Amino acid sequence: MKTYKEIKITTVPFDVETVTGMLWQLDIDGINEFDDYITVFISESKNTSREDVEGILQQLVNENFIESFQTENTRPNQISLLLRLIPKCLLEQENTQQQNLFFNILRNMLSAENRF
Repeated sequence: MKTYKEIKITTVPFDVETVTGMLWQLDIDGINEFDDYITVFISESKNTSREDVEGILQQLVNENFIESFQTENTRPNQISLLLRLIPKCLLEQENTQQQNLFFNILRNMLSAENRF
């Protein structure tokens, strides 16, 4: 299963065409456009990083295409969804195998997050 780094980008002003056009210069896998932000997808196997994305955005600031930008890794949202399952898992104390599996998955997600 292919996994992706996900980077949420907001800019002021929000100029989708200019920003996405520049981001496609990088080795990325896809872009989702929303009303007030975009999300960039980069395969975990690629060397393209958040710093590369921010470099392109800083270029746009320097050239006065945008005034400012903000990036964030969207993976913590997935982790927070997983964390909501903890109380139910802990209530099922007789099923320690399920608890161990859950916490191993969580540990792996957190360690993968730190690599990004």
